[in-house]
Amino acid sequence: MQRPIVMMPAMEIEKNTWKSLYIKVLPVDLTLHGRDINNEETLKQVIEYDLMLGKVSRIDFTERKGTNGSIQRSAYVHFFLWNAEFGANCRKQIDETGEIVYQGVVNYDGSYTPFMGKWYNGVSKKRFISFRKNLNPISSTEPEEMNKEQLLNNYNKLLENQKKMEQRLEEFIKQEREQLISIADEWRLRCNDKIMTLAELEEITPPERPESPAYREAEMCS
Repeated sequence: MQRPIVMMPAMEIEKNTWKSLYIKVLPVDLTLHGRDINNEETLKQVIEYDLMLGKVSRIDFTERKGTNGSIQRSAYVHFFLWNAEFGANCRKQIDETGEIVYQGVVNYDGSYTPFMGKWYNGVSKKRFISFRKNLNPISSTEPEEMNKEQLLNNYNKLLENQKKMEQRLEEFIKQEREQLISIADEWRLRCNDKIMTLAELEEITPPERPESPAYREAEMCS
């Protein structure tokens, strides 16, 4: 779904006031518009684009075992900008009642879409997100201040980013080599196959190239 660009007016926040939210239980099967909401990127999209609470700097996750052995996941949402309208309303209700519960979102066309769950387990398909004030924020994210779950979460993020960078590097090398092969094939056609192959050119060191017969022959064909 293509999202329209939304202008988000910034809310003025006092320096010593709270700036992050706490989700005690994030449903493991939460979905919205057919998308799984199960990681930092997708939860951030919900908060920024669907609920329009503000701009998120990062989300920390923690996990613990419930009494029935199931895994319960919590989230700490840190903001660097709060929406002066929707974010302000969220903060106001949390300050007055202690929490705010969203059972769905209002779309850009004014329609309403509820949160849903993939695994029903005999209960309603409807899900919700409950936000509370984060009473113990770690704003600076210093490693010595993090708990085990936060450190593991950051470690997994680093691994994921490293994998993405390696994939980009491999794709870049592949594209560059394909381009060089294409250029070599073009020269070969222009010079009636007299120019050296790409493998042969790669074996020649740069100082030798101006003096090589193949280089002079290629120059004549240009």
